[in-house]
Amino acid sequence: MILALAKLTFRECNRRAFPYAATAAFTVLALLSALFMGYSFGEEGAQARDIALSAVFMGGLAQAIIVGSSLVRADGERSTIGLLLATPLSPGRYIIGRFLGLLAATLLVALAVLGAVSLLFLLAPPHTGHGELVPHPLLHPGMWGSLCSAALLLMVFAAAAVAASGAFNSAAAPLVLFVLFLAGSLHPVSAGLQFMPDWTLFGIDQSAQPEWPLLLAYSGLLSAFFLVLAFIVLHLKPPDTVRG
Repeated sequence: MILALAKLTFRECNRRAFPYAATAAFTVLALLSALFMGYSFGEEGAQARDIALSAVFMGGLAQAIIVGSSLVRADGERSTIGLLLATPLSPGRYIIGRFLGLLAATLLVALAVLGAVSLLFLLAPPHTGHGELVPHPLLHPGMWGSLCSAALLLMVFAAAAVAASGAFNSAAAPLVLFVLFLAGSLHPVSAGLQFMPDWTLFGIDQSAQPEWPLLLAYSGLLSAFFLVLAFIVLHLKPPDTVRG
């Protein structure tokens, strides 16, 4: 039942126009940024890597925030959540199924953006102002580690999106997730945000690369926390009240 619901969630997410629009938008952003590298102050290869990684991460993050933040509430509004929970599918399995499907859809968008950006660099590699070709971002030895780190962060936000989709309405949930991302990104520079998760551990700040065991444990605990929170919200808001 969990895998069946995950597949259903995956199809629901990719049935919308947003994943395709996000892929196109961040690919165009990467292309425009690459075209203007020659007018920068050097380090074009590093800029190419940063642009590619940022496009991949933001594409997946946008998918989790925009699409994922309405999953549970949409079931309540369609009155389908009551039918799902009336089957052998327990609330815990329902949450996990929605999470796995959203995570797969989120990572698919990130991979689609990565593939499109990589194709751009292969077909039309950008030049520096001196006519030199910029190295392909995927050739950098640290690129794959950064991509894996970004995937772990997207996993956390997929779990947070499932929790937010049951706790807030369709207008507030994306805003809450965006504030969560912003607050976690500002964590090291603001003493008032010490209770927030620290997203810079995931390599957003490349000056502080984490140890992989720490990163895996941190992302796993955060994901579990948000999934438990989603489970609690589902119990506090019965299916006939998860709407509006």
